[in-house]
Amino acid sequence: MYSIKEILEEDLEKGRSKKKNVIGRYYPSMLGGCIRKLWYSYKVPKEFALDTLKIFAVGNTMHERIQDIVKKNTPLVPEYHMELKVDDEITVSGYVDLYDKEKKEVYELKTIKSLHYASKPSKHHLIQLMFYMKGTGTDKARIDYVEKNTFDIREFDVAFDEKIYNDAITKVKKLHKCLKEDVLPEPDNEHWECNFCNWKEECKASKGVK
Repeated sequence: MYSIKEILEEDLEKGRSKKKNVIGRYYPSMLGGCIRKLWYSYKVPKEFALDTLKIFAVGNTMHERIQDIVKKNTPLVPEYHMELKVDDEITVSGYVDLYDKEKKEVYELKTIKSLHYASKPSKHHLIQLMFYMKGTGTDKARIDYVEKNTFDIREFDVAFDEKIYNDAITKVKKLHKCLKEDVLPEPDNEHWECNFCNWKEECKASKGVK
């Protein structure tokens, strides 16, 4: 008999991204994370473990299913590309999960283990939304947290926040400077981030983990 497990795992292995990050081009989905982790992702790129790829696959499958349903029933456009030129050297680009071109409204989908953890939008996700909103010229957005086991959804409307955006711009400029000068930045992580970091050992070795 066919091993469905082996077929799926082989497919995930084949689908690993071969694209390397290029200094000067940054992505909204990354910029809410620890600046040292971001630095490592450019300077010491690593492939994700198979178990992590499986988690991504579940989230991506749910995203695609929701996008298909919404596309059939609304004018919202899935995977809408945006590009924001910060300065002559820095560009932030990405894909908005769902975008209303007529009303200029941004929708972001996030799959999570439990809605218990979604009492409000996370800082990481707000930073991502600010870039999408700036890049599409809108001040209206909504983030939808989707519970993986139940398909239940909790929605939050988000207005553009100048302070969050300006802080994020300061961060991306600092990251860019550190990458160009090959200087390892101090970590600015939240405590839980270290548990899921591919560069935890490197960071410890540089005395970046307390």
